[in-house]
Amino acid sequence: MTGDIEDTKKTINDYIEWIFSHISIVVLIPSFLGAVWQILELSSINVAYIRFFSISQIPIDGTLILFLLIFLFGMSKITMALVKHSFEKKIEMFEDESLLEKTKLKLNQDIII
Repeated sequence: MTGDIEDTKKTINDYIEWIFSHISIVVLIPSFLGAVWQILELSSINVAYIRFFSISQIPIDGTLILFLLIFLFGMSKITMALVKHSFEKKIEMFEDESLLEKTKLKLNQDIII
């Protein structure tokens, strides 16, 4: 069953290929989110300011949102890799029988005192 999971892992090249094959979605969604963000910001000042909605600002807001999404995705991947590495080191520590016995002795001595 673990062989199935290993086969479905995607590489960076798979992600890049998907982005190039769906470039219109990659451009449209951040632009739409940028427009919504702009409308919400203008309406938070006053609803009357929505008439100052700027179409030329949509690509800039979309680019900012796209950058933030890429940044958050990258940081989440880095964080997950660090957490995985940390847990692997802790598991290796508990697999060492001599270290485990020393720790048990030390804990027993601390409990008795």
